[in-house]
Order: sequence, then structure tokens, then C-alpha cells
Amino acid sequence: MKKQHGLTLVNLVLVLAVAGVILATTTPALLRVNTRVQQHVELQDAVNQTLRSLHLALSEHWQQTQCRTAPTVNVNQLINRYQLPSDIMLTLPLLNVNIDQSPNIPHLATRLTISFDTESDMEANRISNGLKNRAVWVRATANRITVIEPISPIDSQFGRMNIDPTTGCY
Repeated sequence: MKKQHGLTLVNLVLVLAVAGVILATTTPALLRVNTRVQQHVELQDAVNQTLRSLHLALSEHWQQTQCRTAPTVNVNQLINRYQLPSDIMLTLPLLNVNIDQSPNIPHLATRLTISFDTESDMEANRISNGLKNRAVWVRATANRITVIEPISPIDSQFGRMNIDPTTGCY
């Protein structure tokens, strides 16, 4: 009698059992990575949308007043007037926005600031590291993240020569 080569039913069941154990142990880790990547993309989009809305508010203010001053804005104004999605608060809890003024020239706008809370200190550090690839400054303090984007209110030599330093207007 000739010896047959190949897999027996027992071998096949063993291979399937080992493959099932490997799959069962790696699937949760892969799902966590996928969820974190998706959360990071949503967070990055929310930060970008908020900064874009702040830019719109600032541009409108500058056009209306002919001054490079910093208007007072809040999240509700950004939602109602400057195209910020209303569900932004789900992605960025306790969102706070501000357009900061120069300490040297009163009223002159110098940077856009947004800040929001995260679930923990570790989460804040992880998120802040992920946001640092943009042209913004990111700071994590406890579970609060602050994103600062510097702006150039005076973009020409003519503007520098003709701005009134007491009012921030031309």
C-alpha cells in the first residue's frame, strides 16, 4: 500500500483553530487603531474648520472697518455667520475661540486661538502631538488643548508705514 500525502481532517481543524485564535487576538487592536485614526482625522478637520471660520470673521471685520483690529467673536457667531458646522461641539468639547491682540500696538490682531477639552491628560498629549504638523502652535495643559495660529495683520511695507499705532487703522 502506498502512503498518501496531504492534510488530514485533524490537521485542517488545527490550522483553522490557530488562525482563529490569531485573528481573535489581533482584531480588537486593529479596530482600536482604526478608531483612533478616524478620531484624529475628525479632530483635525474640526480644528481646520474652526480656524477657517475665524479667518472669515477676521477678514469681514477688516474689510468693514479698514482696521487691523481684533474683533470679539464667539462660537455661536462662528456657527451662525461664518459657516462653522453646528455639530463642532461634539468633536471639540467646551470649544473657546479668540482673536488675540498685540501687546505692542493696541487693538492690532496678531493670532487666532482656539482651545477645547479632551478626556484625559494622555489624550491631550497624544492629540497635541498629532496637530503639530501644521503651521500652528499647539499646547496641552492638563486635559485642555490650545491651538494658536499666528497671523500677519500688516502684509506690506505700505501698510507698516501708514497704520496708526494707536488705533490699528489706516
